[in-house]
Amino acid sequence: MSPELSSQLRSVFLQEFEPLSRLAFNLTSNFPASRDIVLEVFVKLWNNGESEFNDLMGERLRKETVQSCYSFLTRPEVRTDAISEIDMFASYFHPENNQAGSPGELVKALAEGISKLPPLCRVIFILARHEGMNFEKISYVLDLPVENVESEMATAIEQLRKHC
Repeated sequence: MSPELSSQLRSVFLQEFEPLSRLAFNLTSNFPASRDIVLEVFVKLWNNGESEFNDLMGERLRKETVQSCYSFLTRPEVRTDAISEIDMFASYFHPENNQAGSPGELVKALAEGISKLPPLCRVIFILARHEGMNFEKISYVLDLPVENVESEMATAIEQLRKHC
C-alpha cells in the first residue's frame, strides 16, 4: 500500500473507529469484543489493499461491522450478559430506580429482554430503535429481504412485550 493510501486509511480509521466501536458495543454488549470486531474490519480493509476511499467508505465499514457483530453473536460460545451498562448506571446513580414499577426497573427489564432476543432479532431491533435505521437500510446492511427484516422486528417486539 502506498504512503498516500496508508495516510488515507489512517484518516478513515481515526474518523470511524469510535463510532463503529459504539455501534458494535450496542449490538454485542461486549466492550472488548466490540473493539476487536472493528479492528478486524479495518485489518480486512488493509489486507484487501483498498485503493478507493470515498464518501461510501463509512457506509461500507458500518455494513461490515454489523455483519461481523451478527457473526459474533451467532457463535455457540458467545453468551450475552443480561446486565448492560444501562442497568449499572441506573442502579448506581438512581437507587430509587431499583423499586418495582419504577422507570429504572422498566429499563432493566427491557435491557434484559433485548439481551435474550435471538441474535438476528436483537441486531435488527437495535439497528432500528437505537441506531435509527429504516428497514430498507437494515435489509441492505444485513443482505436480507425487507420482508425478513420486518418479520424479525415483529418477533423482537412480540418477545419484548412478553418479557416486559
